Amino acid sequence: MLQDDIRRFIRYGKARFSLSEEDALFAQNAVLALLGQDALPDGPEPEVGADLGPDEAVRPLLEAALEGGTERERLPLLEAALFGCLLPRPSEVIRAFAETEAGEGIRAALDAFYRQCIDSNYIRMGDIRKNIEWTAPAPKADLVMTINLSKPEKDNKEIARQRSLPQSSYPKCMLCAENLGYAGRLNFPARQTLRFLPLTLGGERWYFQFSPYVYYPQHCIAFSAEHRPMKIDRSTLVKLLDFVDRIPHYFIGSNADLPIVGGSILSHEHFQGGGTEMPLQKTALRRPFAVVKGVRVGVADWYNSVVRVEGEAREAVLEAADAVQRAWRGYADPEVGVENSPAQPHNTVTPVACRRGKTYRLDLILRNNVTSPEFPDGVFHAHPEHHNIKKEGIGIIEAMGVFILPGRLQRQCRAVAGVLTGRPFDPEDPDLAPHRRMVEQLTARHGTALGQEEAEAVVRQFLDQTCLDILRNTAVFKEDEKGQAHFDRFLTAAFGPEKGENR
Repeated sequence: MLQDDIRRFIRYGKARFSLSEEDALFAQNAVLALLGQDALPDGPEPEVGADLGPDEAVRPLLEAALEGGTERERLPLLEAALFGCLLPRPSEVIRAFAETEAGEGIRAALDAFYRQCIDSNYIRMGDIRKNIEWTAPAPKADLVMTINLSKPEKDNKEIARQRSLPQSSYPKCMLCAENLGYAGRLNFPARQTLRFLPLTLGGERWYFQFSPYVYYPQHCIAFSAEHRPMKIDRSTLVKLLDFVDRIPHYFIGSNADLPIVGGSILSHEHFQGGGTEMPLQKTALRRPFAVVKGVRVGVADWYNSVVRVEGEAREAVLEAADAVQRAWRGYADPEVGVENSPAQPHNTVTPVACRRGKTYRLDLILRNNVTSPEFPDGVFHAHPEHHNIKKEGIGIIEAMGVFILPGRLQRQCRAVAGVLTGRPFDPEDPDLAPHRRMVEQLTARHGTALGQEEAEAVVRQFLDQTCLDILRNTAVFKEDEKGQAHFDRFLTAAFGPEKGENR
């Protein structure tokens, strides 16, 4: 019965969010209103076990709403509203975080906040667990591969319908503070379950939230309280270092501020980070370049072009990293395809900060967004032969070695594996047609008589190698002798011709 399901949902809120009796009554009446119910007769309060997840708690209410005439497309909006009834107000979340941090430390406070985001289904862990994830062995540091199934593909009718809906400029984007508590609409997600924490970065007001998509453990976003475009300069580096001073066990980084090499949102300044060690961060130096005022500068042993700056003196690390990003902004090297000019700037960096004990580290991934007739999507972007696997921009997460691949690959790779086991190649099959070149390569190498498991392993190895090749595509200085010589030429331009321990 719906009445029992409502009681169970409220009991879930009391168990997960420590609702007082009074807050539980308030939430109960808000839930009744959302479901079009006038009353909740007396009845026994159900037990809620520790294993009851948010999906199980809310599903009966959504099914009842669907049976009562609610459109299926509106169920996500209703779900967020229902969980929003259970959650503490934003100020209470901030106060509870501060109390936990004061008593148990920043790790415990973040863990509790993360758990709350999962329990409220803001982080839809039930969907995220559907993602297919594996580690791809690679020579410098292994890559992490994910086929993203937590965001289902929309059909053409739904896309057309959303395009026909009235457009709104509120909130200005999905990162604005005005999303807090927003009820959403069919073409904009509901955010009644969003909670964020205030931060001070670079002397400015920023906010911290967890990403609802969590591509890795405790995937977080820090965003400016002001809606303003992405920008990489010295102040960006200051903010990143402020962040790791505030949360020293996290890394934090910024997408680049130019199209093609930037992230999906260039209109709102924000960073991404989290409580994990990314593949790039597991690497050592390929070679040291110099020690500048006690700060080590060198080339990270990675697949794209990364300048690593590290040392215990924060200000010296900042100055050395700023010297790199300023020099790169104005640098050009046509011999290796790095086109750039003041009239048409193409250079920027993707900076990433972390701390290792007392040591600050800034990894500066050099980016260039020039295009050419051969590479209209970007010279230092995934090359066309890889677009069947990954065509989207290579932002900070993938540049650091965590690849988020489209959900279509689950069925497409299954179809390719089928050809390797003897099924005929159908050029009209929409799952096979984009992968004709891939099929030709794999059948030439492995034939068409593999077992199912062996065929799937072969296809997965192809994905692994493709993503490694894409990272190498993005390297502005290739790993060969010529590329590395030109890399050193750039570092010399950034720090001067004298090499040694006391620059």
